[in-house]
Amino acid sequence: MFRMAAGSLLVALLGVPSSAMSTSPIETVSFTNSRAPRDQFDEANVADGGDQCEGGQFDYFIYSGEDGNGVSWDDGKTFCESPSGFDGNLASIHCQAEIDFIRDNLATPFGGAGQSYWIGGSRKTRGGALTWPSLMVDRSWRWSDGKAFTSQVTDSGSAWKKKEPSSAKEGCLLVKSDDTWNDAKCNKGKNIMAVCKRRHTGNLRAPAPPPATTTEEPDLKSNDEGWECRSAGKERCCYKYYNRVIKKEFRKNFRRRTWNGATSFCKRFAGFDHLKPHIVSVTSETENRFVRDLIYDVNEDIANRPVWLGARQSGIDWKWADDNKAEWDYENWRMGEPNDKGGEGEDCLQMTSPKTLFQNFGVLNGDWNDADCNKKRGWVCEFCYDPLTQTP
Repeated sequence: MFRMAAGSLLVALLGVPSSAMSTSPIETVSFTNSRAPRDQFDEANVADGGDQCEGGQFDYFIYSGEDGNGVSWDDGKTFCESPSGFDGNLASIHCQAEIDFIRDNLATPFGGAGQSYWIGGSRKTRGGALTWPSLMVDRSWRWSDGKAFTSQVTDSGSAWKKKEPSSAKEGCLLVKSDDTWNDAKCNKGKNIMAVCKRRHTGNLRAPAPPPATTTEEPDLKSNDEGWECRSAGKERCCYKYYNRVIKKEFRKNFRRRTWNGATSFCKRFAGFDHLKPHIVSVTSETENRFVRDLIYDVNEDIANRPVWLGARQSGIDWKWADDNKAEWDYENWRMGEPNDKGGEGEDCLQMTSPKTLFQNFGVLNGDWNDADCNKKRGWVCEFCYDPLTQTP
């Protein structure tokens, strides 16, 4: 079974011979190919991972650098581990089935039947010749995700190419086009990809509040697709989510925007000008859950995709940007946020996800995080109206 979305490939592999596996057969594995900059990998749709060698499900991602022309080992590792990147690790390899899967499903952005790619192996000490006193240095191999390193992962034994590893100056693990391993200089990058891997955690949800038993006005007309409305006291408020992947369908000509760009879009292009639409202001737990569910349930987005909300820091205070000047009397910061990371001017508000499985017990609460306003994200527009006196 194959399902294509722009830039992504979801593959269901069933009935793999048990001789190729150390545990259970592969169920479904997500593999995404990207030539996008590191903060845009999430334009592709990463779905459920597969149970391969280690027990549990994993997602994989192919990264080919900032400019799409290849990546060094260190830059690949940085992207794979970054919370704004894949939030995982350079892949560690543990069995023949995993090798086969990567080979069979690796969409090569550089063409050709084979492809060299970095995985997460490196020498504990990199660089230098094998001379005294450097012979005392530990140059054994390790996985960057901390798992026990072994090359005995193929049906025939070691994955190393004959006479490899061969040089103390070559400190990183490169998989050649014939699936064999080679030690290589870590700064090589042209036409080399990095394969990222992370444990699949799924889109966990906080318990939803019980449904309200109210008589509501009908929703917007069917030609106003994407708007979802709710009653908010005497008002009725409507919201729409904008991103490149909506309900797992890729919109080729859509472009994500900076916080200022998203704010401007809501005012100029969302429609319903007479109701003064704006980038969303979230002023209660009920509204926060509504927006969270709009993004991750209604529009079926993935849990680790950050989305712009309508607040910006002014001095030490945070303020909503809507023309109605909503009061800042509710907040839902993720643990440790806002932190203005690195003093780099993280002055704009985004909805984000638990940083790890264990943060907030892995539950997606629609947490908030401060972020660089120049990052490009999806966003949510909002407008409210009095149903007794106004119409959309």
